Amino acid sequence: MPTFRTLFGRAAEVVATAPGRVNLIGEHTDYNDGLVLPTAVPLRTTVELALRSDGRVRVASTAVTGATVRDYLLGREAPSGEWLDYVQGCTRALAESQGTVSGFEALVTSAVPVGGGLSSSAALEIALLRALRTALALPLDDVGLARLAHRAEHDFVGARVGVMDQMAASLADTRSALFLDARSLAHEWVPLPASLALLVIDSGIAHRHAAGDYNARRDECERAAKLLGVASLRDVCPGELTRAASLPPPLDRRVRHVVTENARVRDAVAALRSGDLDALGALFLASHACHQATSKR
Repeated sequence: MPTFRTLFGRAAEVVATAPGRVNLIGEHTDYNDGLVLPTAVPLRTTVELALRSDGRVRVASTAVTGATVRDYLLGREAPSGEWLDYVQGCTRALAESQGTVSGFEALVTSAVPVGGGLSSSAALEIALLRALRTALALPLDDVGLARLAHRAEHDFVGARVGVMDQMAASLADTRSALFLDARSLAHEWVPLPASLALLVIDSGIAHRHAAGDYNARRDECERAAKLLGVASLRDVCPGELTRAASLPPPLDRRVRHVVTENARVRDAVAALRSGDLDALGALFLASHACHQATSKR
């Protein structure tokens, strides 16, 4: 396997990592300003990095056959539809936030499977931004990194994701669940009981947030919010579900899912805190059943 030295002829100056994540409960709620409950998985993405004295970026990934070095000039980032877009999006967002960014060389290695639903893109973004934060001594906290990573994926890559993935990659750990309010970014760590075992099963179905039904579903949620006269579906109260039921399908189902899912997230946090794993399991099943029912077009 290629190393940083064999690719770039010198040693890396900084090494940073970030984990993939699974979401315990709170599906399709973060981009509706709602509540989510992710946790980190042991699989991580690593970025080895060394600064350059010019404005060129040279980067390779072992997840790509041959780990071919790709390069571009800072300030000339242009989406290509490939993995490099996540790197370009980060440097664009960082330059807009911090004013200037140095060129660098980087090697990406990862145990987080691409397209496996474990947020490999967010793990890459956060690992890269962590490396740049250290190398450039940037005054950014972990929430600030998550905001920049989200801007990179949402604005540059074109995947209209919520902020959950980046917040989880930046703040979550494997010992607790991250209870996150996607609107305010208020968050807290809820310890996972020692008796709880989480199994992550590979369905074999690959997905991309920047394509397919994901952006379409977000459009539907935004249309529903506009018809209901609210800023986002987070603002719809349970008592308003009767009015929401008058929306044309599938908008009515989108509203019902978000409203009831936010309530299930709160109940799941309460179940974790009390150690009631039977109640937690029932909430997981209810979330899955609602998601399946409301996903029909």
